[in-house]
Amino acid sequence: MDLDSKKGYEYKGVVDLIAVKRDTHDPDVLTIVLFQVKGGSARVKEQELNRLRKAVSRIRIQWNVAVKPKKKVHFHKALS
Repeated sequence: MDLDSKKGYEYKGVVDLIAVKRDTHDPDVLTIVLFQVKGGSARVKEQELNRLRKAVSRIRIQWNVAVKPKKKVHFHKALS
């Protein structure tokens, strides 16, 4: 998932992309990978690595259930 704004600009956050991988042995286990993308001659700074570490520690996980009896999808109330 790309975290650019609707107009294609980057936000000020340190996380630019997110990938979600499903474990092949246990499909209920997910790994979330946060990326910062550098272009050209830009190099990763220690401050950015620290921000990424902090971002990992601040991830919030919620879950929900969607039911589609016909043409509309109904979501249950979000749970954490």
